[in-house]
Amino acid sequence: MERSFHEPRKDLAVYVDDWPTQRRLKRQSVGYRSPNSESEAMLYHHRAFHSLSLNAIESGAPTLILQALWEDPSGSSFYAYDGGISYALPFSEQPAPPANELWHFTPSGGSGAWSQMGELASSNFTTLQRCWGGYYASGGGLGFALGGHQDTATGLAHGWSNPPGLVIYNFTSMEWFNLSATGYSFDGSAQSGAAHFVPGYGDAGLLFIFAGVVGIHSDYLPRLDSVSMFDPTSRQWASQQTSGTVPMPVTNPCVVGVQGDNNTYEIFFYGGSASDPNQTVVPGAQGAVYVLTLPAFHWLRTADTPVYRRNLHSCNVVGSRQMVSVGGKVSMAVGEDKAIPDPWPQGLGIFDMSAMEWKANYDPEAKAYVSPNSVKAYYQQNGSYPTSWSNDVVQKWFTEAAANNTAAANSSTSSAPATESTASAFPTGSHGTSKGALAGGIVGGVAAFALIVLFVLYLLRRRPRRAAPAQSFDPGDGYQKAELEDKKQEVPSELAGVNDDRRGVLTSELPYWQEMHEMPVEKPELPGRLSHEFR
Repeated sequence: MERSFHEPRKDLAVYVDDWPTQRRLKRQSVGYRSPNSESEAMLYHHRAFHSLSLNAIESGAPTLILQALWEDPSGSSFYAYDGGISYALPFSEQPAPPANELWHFTPSGGSGAWSQMGELASSNFTTLQRCWGGYYASGGGLGFALGGHQDTATGLAHGWSNPPGLVIYNFTSMEWFNLSATGYSFDGSAQSGAAHFVPGYGDAGLLFIFAGVVGIHSDYLPRLDSVSMFDPTSRQWASQQTSGTVPMPVTNPCVVGVQGDNNTYEIFFYGGSASDPNQTVVPGAQGAVYVLTLPAFHWLRTADTPVYRRNLHSCNVVGSRQMVSVGGKVSMAVGEDKAIPDPWPQGLGIFDMSAMEWKANYDPEAKAYVSPNSVKAYYQQNGSYPTSWSNDVVQKWFTEAAANNTAAANSSTSSAPATESTASAFPTGSHGTSKGALAGGIVGGVAAFALIVLFVLYLLRRRPRRAAPAQSFDPGDGYQKAELEDKKQEVPSELAGVNDDRRGVLTSELPYWQEMHEMPVEKPELPGRLSHEFR
């Protein structure tokens, strides 16, 4: 999942399916467990990672990798969706991929319970296709799964496919939706990137998309000098040009986000792999931690220069200000396939997001998160917003949110942006059932490319967040579409993308990257809305 509980606790529990990817397990070069395997939960206090204790938890859920982990709006459980089987075993020994399913995991101390979600046949869930390696995030009462990949690991008899579309799950109504994603990429497909839901901007939060690969028949890695966003309320895509020290285009990075000072929001971006081993890279750029601060859309980078690159890892916020990186594939060079032993004990790294530096161990007494000094200095010198907005849509999402926050601050002591639920934009249908009838499980595993899926959470629940009830809504004609359906439909105007005419994913022509620094930005000419057909 993209975030964890933020209430400080002395004991922390980390739930993983399998364990650090570089260790040897059962005489195999990478970790792997067969279906019905045991997951592990580790408990640690204020101590080094090499002394962590592990508790095995029996699991009846299928073992999958590259899947979605969605946090329940209550903050007390999470869901597993999508994913493929691991290729760590020889083909003749690989288990058959399971049917497309949704699982739900409820933690309990250092243990927990898994069960499969029911009541899916009555919704349009049966029209969806299992993928792996998509862009996954949750927030505002919704779970998001953009794009992904299909092959024999997900159940295809032969060949491969990159199904287009953005799948959305409403946790309240338990309804599924499949929207066009042609506002993001030309054909609506994407894979091997990262997503993060940012509350407080737009009408009720925005879904940010980073890195990865776009296009069904393309190896194009989108540049990060422009970021794409999706507003679940208006169902509209848009992008905004960024400034500062921009990360290079990569696949399989990790991102986390945290509320900053004075109505800012910081997204931390770490790791990833470039596709071209001959690509010119600033030393350490691929292993550094970057932060994108909003609403300035400005990138900053840690001062240190890491020796190693890491990708296919997972990151989560733990405690008040710490990011934990778990597992992944470690290599010395860009594009190198051969992994090396993980230099981190247990494959775990702790990053202090306020100090912008790596730490030797988790600190349960750490102070609350504050924006890094470099972030504060940037706002003091440059103001709150970008030099220019790429389009009126993004400008409205962020300036109106700021106005609302200012009004709220006059009647409240809170400085955090509002966090309304976006679930009301997706209707409560007649198929909704009580959540008390559901339970679930987390699915996971480790592939030959050494992936680990992680979810970090506290032993005790944080105070439940109030979620707005889902409301009835008429989606109109052409709103829903089953993945891989051949029938073409016109994309509703609210789904059309609004992108920077020079740097948006929709219009970039050639892969390109350079480490950018602050420069004057020309005001782009707005291209208006773009219309596409479903693929």
